[in-house]
Amino acid sequence: MLVERVRIPSLLAGFLALGVLAALRPDYVLLLPAAALALVFLFSWRAAVYLLLVAVTFNRLSFNVSSTNLRPEMLAVLIGAAAALLFWLSRNKWQNDVTVRFTFGAPSIAIALFFVYTYIVSYWNSPVFSYSVAGMIQLALASMGFFVMTQVAGFDRNRIHSYVGFYIGLTVFQSVYALLCFLYNKTTGQFLFGEKYGGLMTGQISGVDWSSITWRGGLYEANLFSAYLGAGIVFLVTVIVARVQPRQTPLLFLGMLLAVVGIVMGWTRSAWIGTALGVAFTSLFYVRKWVHPRNVVLFGGLAAALVPIFVFVESIFDQTSGRKGLLTSKLMNLFNSEEGTGKFRAEKFQFAWDNWLNGHPIAGNGYFSIKVYNPDEWVTSMFLAILHDSGLIGLCLFVFAVGYVFFYGLRAALVTSDAKHRAYLLGMVGGLLVLLLSYNFSPGHTLAMFWVHLGLIYALASKERIREGEAVHER
Repeated sequence: MLVERVRIPSLLAGFLALGVLAALRPDYVLLLPAAALALVFLFSWRAAVYLLLVAVTFNRLSFNVSSTNLRPEMLAVLIGAAAALLFWLSRNKWQNDVTVRFTFGAPSIAIALFFVYTYIVSYWNSPVFSYSVAGMIQLALASMGFFVMTQVAGFDRNRIHSYVGFYIGLTVFQSVYALLCFLYNKTTGQFLFGEKYGGLMTGQISGVDWSSITWRGGLYEANLFSAYLGAGIVFLVTVIVARVQPRQTPLLFLGMLLAVVGIVMGWTRSAWIGTALGVAFTSLFYVRKWVHPRNVVLFGGLAAALVPIFVFVESIFDQTSGRKGLLTSKLMNLFNSEEGTGKFRAEKFQFAWDNWLNGHPIAGNGYFSIKVYNPDEWVTSMFLAILHDSGLIGLCLFVFAVGYVFFYGLRAALVTSDAKHRAYLLGMVGGLLVLLLSYNFSPGHTLAMFWVHLGLIYALASKERIREGEAVHER
């Protein structure tokens, strides 16, 4: 095949071009290793998927090239898309091989229509079209993560499981990374890798006190960090209870415990509630498993361990904030919108809601049109942001795409005879509930992690469908 023949020459030509660039622009020299690595990933589709999973879970990282602010997740999505295309071209597409079939289903069409519609509405209605274009470029690259991840449905089931396991394993890694940053801060009084790129976040509103420290790992903010960890916790609980990987139970439980500590230190109420909702949802399918003595001992022990964990975390919050009982007040005022971050988000929500009603409620006001009032203005809810920018029409397209993936994954979980595959599907679908609830208080759809999560669910569910189709064909 053509791609196979040009692989080595293409790599050599690419490295030569990077050498010329280094000679012409020495200020780009630090970016050359990353560019060289990107060339290698282009010709390794399986490895490019791992790169994408790492990049989307470290979305805090960014670097400037000339006047453009680039995020590794954006580049990883492009690399993944290009690698998938090259992988497809390197195979004989006339063979009955599922690895060469592009997956482009109903949710993909809905997402594409959503983006095109939002662009048209922004062109006509947005008073700050330059902001709209910049935001939609980010949204396009983020949502492309869904298209890239759905293509892994062509791989065998074990490889897809390894991708999902890697994605969930990164939640534990994020929690450990934040823990190390926190211990470093407690020991030295300084921030590991600085406040911009470190795993800690300051400035959570608590009355007039801005001195509290929360964990965010490598993610953009604590809310996204906590939502991601919540999705990981739901998945790990599901796999442990289902007992589909019994030999790995101690390791899975340890990972879950680290994630629990991380989500508590992420200090995000919506993630706490979402995690409880996700665990309750997946538990409906494993009622008998829950009463197994092993699970009773494991999770009963975890419940008992939460008491000293809470006392320890409470003391940390007291020290860093200078206020006694700060964490307790957060729990006692779980639904309080009269003060602190609750009040801040409620005011932002009301402002965006009124602006939507007074603008174009059916068609939408245009992407990022809220920035006409202030370049730093933003909508605090994912669903309200879509409603404000794309109107009822755009929201319907978005809800259709997400709802389709949710029920597609749930149906596949109910019909599969593979216990492990069922647990993986239910764990990821339950994790999606965490993201949806948490992102109602943070517009997480603008980052690729949300779309990658959706793509993994779709790939898992599509694999069950492909497997059934192959079985029918064999008969």
